[in-house]
Amino acid sequence: MINFRDIGGCKSSDGRTVKKGLFFRSGNLANLSSDDIQTLRDLNIKLVFDYRSEEESKENPTEEIENIEYIRVSAMNMDDMSAAKFGSVKEMLLNMFENENAFNMLKERYYDLPVNNKSYKRLVELIRDENNLPILTHCTAGKDRTGVGCAIILMILGVSREDIIKDYLKSNQSAQDAIEEIMKVQPELKNVPEEKLKYLFGVNEDYINEAFRRIDEDYKTTEEYLYNEFGLTVEDLKELRDRYLY
Repeated sequence: MINFRDIGGCKSSDGRTVKKGLFFRSGNLANLSSDDIQTLRDLNIKLVFDYRSEEESKENPTEEIENIEYIRVSAMNMDDMSAAKFGSVKEMLLNMFENENAFNMLKERYYDLPVNNKSYKRLVELIRDENNLPILTHCTAGKDRTGVGCAIILMILGVSREDIIKDYLKSNQSAQDAIEEIMKVQPELKNVPEEKLKYLFGVNEDYINEAFRRIDEDYKTTEEYLYNEFGLTVEDLKELRDRYLY
């Protein structure tokens, strides 16, 4: 499992801490070893939530594991309107590698992600029910769609943007592993310079800040964003924080 980690341990603005052992994140689960599967069992993972498109999941299906529920809701809308704009996931990656404006293309992706996204709406519905936890969320490299999803979870739990960014940037520690894994499943990228691979398969503070910029443009506060995008109330936030913080 590439880029696998627990986002517990982050500090909330009220001084409490996100409980460990509840919210996990990773890259794709297409090539799990027997040790990986045992790790998921040992962690008592109840639900795997996949942000990938239908195309991605067909090419590299997540392995079914007994007693672990699997739900996939594309966070990029690659199954509909975005496919016409960006092409397939594979085409999108190749275009980014060939395009000198790849940095801006990724920023544009992040800007689009946090608002009116059916995948994140479903995610929030699921984490409101503690029977669905521990949960593992993932995409392909476990950094962009998964990064924004985890940012939303941490916003709900009152974690500051500064600390959300610190957690998000931890994905750079796993970037090399991600490159090696993605090269296995996307061999057509073998001629792309490694420095460019690191640039695209790592994370950058400017990327996640684009997601925050979109939230700030559409809403006056983070709380207003959470209320309007996910149907949460003041009471819901208090209940979730009391449940998932210590």
